[in-house]
Amino acid sequence: MRIAGLIIGLLLGLLMFLQSLLIAAFGDGDAGAGGALGLLVAIMWLISCGLVIGFPLASTIGFIVAALFAMIAATTGFSDMGVWAGVSLVLAVMSFFGWRGKRSQDRERDEERHRQYQRDQMLLHMMQQQRSRPGGPHEVVSSQESR
Repeated sequence: MRIAGLIIGLLLGLLMFLQSLLIAAFGDGDAGAGGALGLLVAIMWLISCGLVIGFPLASTIGFIVAALFAMIAATTGFSDMGVWAGVSLVLAVMSFFGWRGKRSQDRERDEERHRQYQRDQMLLHMMQQQRSRPGGPHEVVSSQESR
């Protein structure tokens, strides 16, 4: 889920960036201001996409904040930003589920490390018991000596 969010976010972010850049450069009045806010949203998307693999919860927050700015930009005359706000919220949901999946993977990895540690401790204890026996673990007693 995190990789899908990364790829989709980068591709759509590039489209949003180009659209916002054109609106900011050639838009009149309010639409130009909306284009400038659109550029800010595109930069926030880029940052959120950069965080989606390692820190998906921070990415979720970034996409939500970007959606809020996109909603503000949609009121300025650049109405396409309303669509980008919706897409940003979808990416936030994807990042959230990516965070849940990562948290589950981390928990499973920690449990496996703990089980391995317990096995290692048990083997170490068994080896110490074997070494402490009289005669040691490598001493071989012949059948004639034992009679």
